[in-house]
Amino acid sequence: LSVRRELAGSLAFLYYQRRNLLDGDEEHWTRIGGCERRLLEHIDAIVAGGARMAWSVASGVLDGEPGLAFGGAMVLATIGSEAAFGCLLEVIGQIDEAALPAVADALRHAPGSAALTAALEQMRRAERPAVAAMALDVQSYRRDLPAAIVLPLLAGSDPVLRRAAIVAAIRGGSSAHAEPVLRAVRELEAHELGLPGLLRLDRGLALSVAREHSNPGDPAFGVALLTRAVAADTTVTGLLREGVRSPAVATAALDAVGALGDVGFVPLLLQALASEAASAAASALRRITGADLREEADVADPDDPEAAVRVERISQDPAVWTRWWQDHGERMAASHRHRFGLRYGATAIAAELEARGRLSERNRACFELELALDKPVLAADWFVARQHAFLGDLAGRRATR
Repeated sequence: LSVRRELAGSLAFLYYQRRNLLDGDEEHWTRIGGCERRLLEHIDAIVAGGARMAWSVASGVLDGEPGLAFGGAMVLATIGSEAAFGCLLEVIGQIDEAALPAVADALRHAPGSAALTAALEQMRRAERPAVAAMALDVQSYRRDLPAAIVLPLLAGSDPVLRRAAIVAAIRGGSSAHAEPVLRAVRELEAHELGLPGLLRLDRGLALSVAREHSNPGDPAFGVALLTRAVAADTTVTGLLREGVRSPAVATAALDAVGALGDVGFVPLLLQALASEAASAAASALRRITGADLREEADVADPDDPEAAVRVERISQDPAVWTRWWQDHGERMAASHRHRFGLRYGATAIAAELEARGRLSERNRACFELELALDKPVLAADWFVARQHAFLGDLAGRRATR
């Protein structure tokens, strides 16, 4: 029992460690690889320890604690037999809702098999909407979901399942789903899910919708602005300039400027480094130029507002960035978009993905790479070895052209 607890506890610890590393930018994302190797070694040791140990750890799916639920689901998925998935199917309806995302995480990264495909299909038909939505999300993440399944779910009655269907349809990339996705987005007021993802299904429709939300007071203004920037909508530059100067929407506008990659905005970004939106301005400058200028700073401790913690972050010093721009800005032509110091395109986006960055930033870069290549690509939370293989293969194929 003590061995089981130790192994289960170690799996839970590694799960949380991996999540923390994914969500931060203090370490390069490749550093997560060591954590992942240890996680897989623990799972192999549990499975090799025999059925009694494996089933004991697998019982963690019902614990209610996400880390233990992840470990239990990962062990069952690694065993990969119909019996193993049968055990998961028996209890899936009882798993605490707070632990379901951890179970989904395990199933996203599990080895592929016919038994897994069949189990996910059964889960997707579950009566409990949260379970059905989780299964739908995993199926679409794994690109193992027939397009015909998504259409009726977009028009369903359950909002949780409909939101999962929006994400699944965007991942699927079928233009036939564009209008149904838009209807669902509008009825659920879920523009943060539908934009800029709708660009993947119908660029013209996505831009038309985004332009409807040009009022800074609109709740969808930020994602609409980002959608237009990602699509290089030439009519958005004036709105971006106004937004950068408006404290209420400056962060969203600066985020969109970084996505647009127009070096004509650099002087405005340098000015914004002296504002309350300095962090967003610094991120936009790095995204456009690729310059990884770092600094150490004392910031408020999220767990204790009266205390400070020292962090490393992208430099927010106007003098540092001004000097860099004076030394290097001339090589960046104003005639085209830039990403990470390169002309915008798949190669530049891949360069961003190779660099360190927060999961949200890398997720967006994956989406933009999918737009650029017009086909499914990597996910930013794939295990490191798999990401390396994809990016290496992409670089090799582009080098031989």
